[in-house]
Amino acid sequence: MLLPALSYNHASTLCATRRNGNGALTWSSPLPPEGQELQQLLSLGPDPPDDKVLGVLGSALLHWKNNPKLATILLSGLAKNRRPSVAGQVLRLMAASGTEVNVFHCSVAISACEKSNKWQLAFHLFSAMPGYSVKPNEFSYSACISACEKGDQWQMALRLLSDMPLKRVMPNEVSYNAAISACEKGCQWERALDLLNQMVAIQLSPDAISYNAAISACTKSRQWQLALRLLRQMPHRRSTPNEISFSAAISACEKGLQWPHALSILQSMPSTRAIPNEVSYSAAISACEKGFLWQAALGILSTMPARSVMPNVISYSACISACEKVGQWQMALDLLDKMPQMSA
Repeated sequence: MLLPALSYNHASTLCATRRNGNGALTWSSPLPPEGQELQQLLSLGPDPPDDKVLGVLGSALLHWKNNPKLATILLSGLAKNRRPSVAGQVLRLMAASGTEVNVFHCSVAISACEKSNKWQLAFHLFSAMPGYSVKPNEFSYSACISACEKGDQWQMALRLLSDMPLKRVMPNEVSYNAAISACEKGCQWERALDLLNQMVAIQLSPDAISYNAAISACTKSRQWQLALRLLRQMPHRRSTPNEISFSAAISACEKGLQWPHALSILQSMPSTRAIPNEVSYSAAISACEKGFLWQAALGILSTMPARSVMPNVISYSACISACEKVGQWQMALDLLDKMPQMSA
């Protein structure tokens, strides 16, 4: 005798039941179709063949024609799970099947590349947008600029940013922040400052991310005066400095052999509600080391545990070096003995 066929809803309900640790039946919601498709796509690995991807999507492509948001949900899942190649395949298959590809789909796919440090693929998908009859917006530009930033492609990032007004797309804070960060990674401090000034000129508000990237760019190029100027400028631009801002400025002073400024910045942090971290303390200790201030270096190191900041290898190494420079060999050896147990 044949059992009657189960309806889809009945089957889903049965699949949604399971036993908990006490043996009792519990209920859980079944995955929606797009969730099931995402799991199947993820199981194919990072670079599956097109026919496998098409086999998973199946009738979903037809549903997406009436509800494009479902495609956005799936592409977002691929981005979150760092599957940029699969996201690109989904876009191609959507276009090949006559399913509308919109700017949200493309932006999410580019974001998947950005999250996976695949700047070439991000730029390829961005360049393919006109072929899908899709005009890039500020989100797609920003995602592509950010991908270039992560790929150390500052020239490409600046080219994209300058292209935005020409295509009647207004850059936003995210676009500029990504471009400034790209300049910081490329040690292009002058360009980073130019972009910061451009933001103000077009009435965008630089935030902590903007300033932190610009300060770091100055730090890498040993422009400590400019780093301090930017730090002091932040409150006047309604941007609150955080521990990253202060740490970058302290590092700039350390590289510029300006230990008095480094210590002054470290001491000022609590009054601004910025909590010094191991980076702040280590940079200040390094500044003392370069200024032959071994006792000041030891003093900073000793205060760290009381501030709930554990010294790390960098902190100890700088302090040991400070002691060595002035012939305090016994102190250096004592620190070397303490380093493994305190920094663990």
